[in-house]
Amino acid sequence: MSFGIAPGYPESQLQPVVAAGRCQPPGFGQLCGCSTQLLSGSAYREFVAPLDDALHSVYPHDGMIHRCGAHAQHIPV
Repeated sequence: MSFGIAPGYPESQLQPVVAAGRCQPPGFGQLCGCSTQLLSGSAYREFVAPLDDALHSVYPHDGMIHRCGAHAQHIPV
C-alpha cells in the first residue's frame, strides 16, 4: 500500500497520526486544522498561524497541516 507521502520511507516506519489513517514518517508532524475555514485570513494569521508554527517547530523535519473545506482565504495573494 502506498500513502503517497515521503517517498523512500518504508511503510513500517510510517506513524499514524489520526484515526482517519493519515500517516507521516518519523520526525514529521501533522496538525489537524480542519476548523480554520471558519476564520478570516487575518484572524488565522494573527491568532492561529503562530501556534501552528510553534507546534511544527518541535518536529525535526517540520510537517504538514491537514485542512478540510475551503481555505483559500489563508493563501497570500
